[in-house]
Amino acid sequence: MRVSALCWAALLIGTAATTLVRITFTESRGGLDTCSPGTACDGVTCCKHGVSLSEVRLFSDAAILPIESITNPSGYNRFGEVPSKLIDDLTAGSKWLDLNFTTHSYSKLILVVDDSLGAPTSLELIAGDIPNKRDPVSWTVEVLDACGGFSEVLSVTQATAPDLRWSPYPEGRFALRALTPMDANCETSEAIRFIFTDVKGGAGTDGVMLSEIKLYNDDNQEISGLEAGNPGGNQVTLNRNQVPANLVDGSTDTKWIDASFSSGSSVV
Repeated sequence: MRVSALCWAALLIGTAATTLVRITFTESRGGLDTCSPGTACDGVTCCKHGVSLSEVRLFSDAAILPIESITNPSGYNRFGEVPSKLIDDLTAGSKWLDLNFTTHSYSKLILVVDDSLGAPTSLELIAGDIPNKRDPVSWTVEVLDACGGFSEVLSVTQATAPDLRWSPYPEGRFALRALTPMDANCETSEAIRFIFTDVKGGAGTDGVMLSEIKLYNDDNQEISGLEAGNPGGNQVTLNRNQVPANLVDGSTDTKWIDASFSSGSSVV
């Protein structure tokens, strides 16, 4: 049985008041280090520093929102430095580390947030230990919307990471924009959203791929002039030329691929 991203989230989190949040780190203070994206990570000769934090906190105005669960899809967490360390309320001696940051050129966190006190309005990050090159400096925050896709509520580029270890980022809390009716305007929009939630290869497949998407009107005539996007997609890891525009170029000799599918879904 196929399950949409929205239904899957509901199955995961039940009927409680919750918000599904996705944080994608795309740059660290030390860059990607010495190995190229896509190189297998052994944590010894390559991908040594990865990306790391001590705590992640979400607020609704002044109230700290409880985080019910947190995962790091496709992450490589050694030495017990697992994503749950980010929500253990310990700001010293406890941290999360993803050594697959170099391999994928990104690292994702999926948080199930108890929003009974209100929707998330700001994000706080607490840096980990040395080496400080593991500090993330660029990232996006997305929230699962009523259409079953993720809407971006924050994009940060080249943030200033703290010099003092086990400390909050000096810019303070990062404000999250509120979702608007347009984020859930599924029925009245001229856009059509496809959410791919499973592939033939099953769990662990490195991406989702198609050559063409065609739409037809009531007279069974193909609709021309289509445009395609892939919000939150990742073509860099597998093939930067296999972009969403290839889905509507009229050619079966080209294709689209999205490596971000490994985090659970892909939206076109």
